Amino acid sequence: MIPKETFSTTTVALTVVSSPREPENLPDWIMSEVLASPTKERSYQIPTDSFDQVLIQTYQAAIDNEGKVLGFWETIYDLKQPLKTYLDNSAQALVAWSDATSGASFKEETDF
Repeated sequence: MIPKETFSTTTVALTVVSSPREPENLPDWIMSEVLASPTKERSYQIPTDSFDQVLIQTYQAAIDNEGKVLGFWETIYDLKQPLKTYLDNSAQALVAWSDATSGASFKEETDF
């Protein structure tokens, strides 16, 4: 688990914020995990104090043809609206009591 103090949780009006990161500005543990990943990419949920946002921070390594790391790309996005759209369109729901062996949970239609 990522220590909460590692990330700031400032609310931004933009849904996606992307920027390049120089390797020397990236914590060693993140750089190690990104480079160890087969896709050279890692995503982490940013802890927040509410359910108004589901913030995801993704790091991607930029690597040249010789395998040299050129830098990293950092993207922070709010997954809440795409997740809500998916759940609404698929008639599925996220529920705390569901067990993994019984399959997807479907939203029940209500008359109220």
